[in-house]
Amino acid sequence: MNWDDLKIVLAISRNHTESNAAHVLGMDQSTVGRRLNAIEASLGTVLFVRSRSGFRPTEAGSRIIQRAHSIENEILWLEDEAHGNADEMRGPVTIIGNHWTLNEIIQAGLKEVLDANNGLEVQFVAGSNHWSLTQGRPEVALWFEIEPRDAEFASPIGQVPYAVYVKDGLDPETVDWVTFRDPRAKRAPDRWLRKNCTSPANLALACNDAGLLLTAVQSGIGKGLLPCCLAERASGISRLPSKRPALIRTLHVHANADLVQTRRLQLVINWLRRNAQQTFADP
Repeated sequence: MNWDDLKIVLAISRNHTESNAAHVLGMDQSTVGRRLNAIEASLGTVLFVRSRSGFRPTEAGSRIIQRAHSIENEILWLEDEAHGNADEMRGPVTIIGNHWTLNEIIQAGLKEVLDANNGLEVQFVAGSNHWSLTQGRPEVALWFEIEPRDAEFASPIGQVPYAVYVKDGLDPETVDWVTFRDPRAKRAPDRWLRKNCTSPANLALACNDAGLLLTAVQSGIGKGLLPCCLAERASGISRLPSKRPALIRTLHVHANADLVQTRRLQLVINWLRRNAQQTFADP
C-alpha cells in the first residue's frame, strides 16, 4: 500500500461514497471502486461495509484510516518544513464560514496576502452550519457561539456589533420582525429577539444567513438585527436610534489542533486576527 492508496481510503472515509470521493480526488467513480477493491485484495481484508446509506469503515478499516490520518499530518508538516526557508508561503488552505462573513474577509486585505505568497492556494467554503474540519487538512473555520469539537483549537479573533435596521419610510413600531434562526443551533440573534421583542408573534420571516436578512429588511418585510459592518453600507435602510450596539458577538477561528502550528495556518490565522476587528467594526 502506498500514499496514493491511502488517499483513496481517506477520501472514501470522509465522503462516505465512491462517487463523492471520486469528485474530491478528481477521478472516475469506476476507478475509485476498482482501486479500493485492489487495495482490499492486497491487504486480504475488507475496509468498508457497503450499504445504500454509504460506506462505513470496518474495524480493520478504522485502524488503517487512523494510521493514514497520522501519515497525512506528517506529510503536511514535511511540506511545511520544506518551505520553511522560502520567502513566500506555499500550499492550500481552506477557510470555512458563513457566506457574509467570508465576503467581508475577502475584502480585508486578502489580495495583499496572495500577492506576497504566490504559492498560497486559498479556498473558501460558505455554509451556515458548523461544518466539521477535516482531519489532516489545512483548514480554518470562522464561527460564532460554537464550542470547539474534539481535537479542535478555537480562539476569538474579533467582536462584531449588531443593531436593528428598518427600511426607510416604514414605521418601526408597526412593522414586523425578521430574524436569524437555525433549527440546528441556538444562536445569539434569535435569543436576543426572544428577550427584547415585546410581541414575538409578529415575526414575518426567519432565515439562517445575515445576507438574506439584509435583503428582507431592504424589501420592507420587517425590521431586523443585522451586523453593523454589513448594514451600514446598504442602501434604503436606517438604523434605529441607540446609544450602543444592540448585540455584540464574538467571532472565533477554529482549526485542527494537530495542524494549527503549521506555517500555512499560522499565516492565515494571524492575518485574520490582524484584520478582523477593523473588518467587522461598527463604521
